[in-house]
Amino acid sequence: EPPRDEASVSVTLDAARLIDAALIAEVAFMLHGHQHYPCMSRINKSYPRGNEFAALSANDTYVLSCGSSGVRRERLQQNVTNTYSVIGLRKTDAFLRIRRIYSNGAEGSTLLEKDFNLHVLDAT
Repeated sequence: EPPRDEASVSVTLDAARLIDAALIAEVAFMLHGHQHYPCMSRINKSYPRGNEFAALSANDTYVLSCGSSGVRRERLQQNVTNTYSVIGLRKTDAFLRIRRIYSNGAEGSTLLEKDFNLHVLDAT
């Protein structure tokens, strides 16, 4: 969507299509760029199959919006601090750590720590 001048959150117009493709491809996580609010969304979709519902994927996909370290305080929602994120990638898994930072010099803190299985497919 076209960004508004002072909006802290925007939406990708084809988000549903991107999420469906990520689930089918068994993508472990996606980064949502340029959103000032730190957030983690766990997504999986189900569809009707006979009298039951079947999941689109055997695994969930996480959408990570990791915040913003340098945005002006006025652009953030009330009670939201600036944050930065560290994403570590290993052979079969990854981790996310989101940390708060404060412009007044106060010591930051960990807001979220999460490990991810990367759903590595065996090529043999």
